[in-house]
Amino acid sequence: MNEKQNRTAVVDSEVYFCPLLKEIIDSAYCYEINSVAFGLCKPSLVNYATDSENAEPVCENCKNRQL
Repeated sequence: MNEKQNRTAVVDSEVYFCPLLKEIIDSAYCYEINSVAFGLCKPSLVNYATDSENAEPVCENCKNRQL
């Protein structure tokens, strides 16, 4: 299983379309991205392919926002 498949293989997890990544992600991964976007953890702790500086405004306006 590759990394992308593994992120969406969480049991009993909701899935959302992420406007930042432009793909379907599970709620746990969404939470991790939000944690980086809002400065709660270091970007190096979450593996996603985007600039963390651009994440905050996108996550701030996302209807699926986890934080």
